[in-house]
Amino acid sequence: MFFFTVFDMDAYSRLALDEYERQGIAETTVIQTEYEQLDWMFHLLQLHDCFHRSKYISRWVINADIDERFVMFQPETTLIQLLRSQDANVGELNFQARRIQKTENSPQKFTNLQDTIENLEALKFRNTTRTQIWESSKSIYRPEMVAVQTYHHTHLQYPGVIVKNVPRETAGFRHYRMTSVRNSIGNGWIYGDNFTITELDRELEKLLVHKVANMAEHIYGS
Repeated sequence: MFFFTVFDMDAYSRLALDEYERQGIAETTVIQTEYEQLDWMFHLLQLHDCFHRSKYISRWVINADIDERFVMFQPETTLIQLLRSQDANVGELNFQARRIQKTENSPQKFTNLQDTIENLEALKFRNTTRTQIWESSKSIYRPEMVAVQTYHHTHLQYPGVIVKNVPRETAGFRHYRMTSVRNSIGNGWIYGDNFTITELDRELEKLLVHKVANMAEHIYGS
């Protein structure tokens, strides 16, 4: 189940969310924005909206932004297997993140399947920071074990709950950051020469292309 929180979205892009909702795999909350926003701190509204909506639906919640992709690095282990292997008192798993340079904007509208596939972020952008630091990590958590949620992690857990760091070789987040944007969140450190080329597993790439191409054509190709 996906919970999307929207501050501002054009009608054309909204068609995709409407289709996901029609299929029963997503819910969308639109935040009223006629009043002054508190810059990126407004993001807390999104986090807590997802936190409370998922609390009685999902056993585990992935805390991720729209420009982040969670990836398992060992094909023989699935995310479900990783979560089910945790002890009953584990309430949060932290995963390291690596930033990937996104050097140009995605197309504004669907034109054809070939163009859609060529512009998939996971295939087009691969210049990845070598550094993996826990300060930029993200979490997957058990909502019923958490009292307070914050940007990347849970802020307060109930007594007896354990928080674990997952080895970087097991899984992590790929964070696609625009190189043209510098703001208070700290995009600056994605610049320099501390990069390497990383790719998704080939079978995952094939599945991704198939799923995205079919959905894009279904929504926008008619």
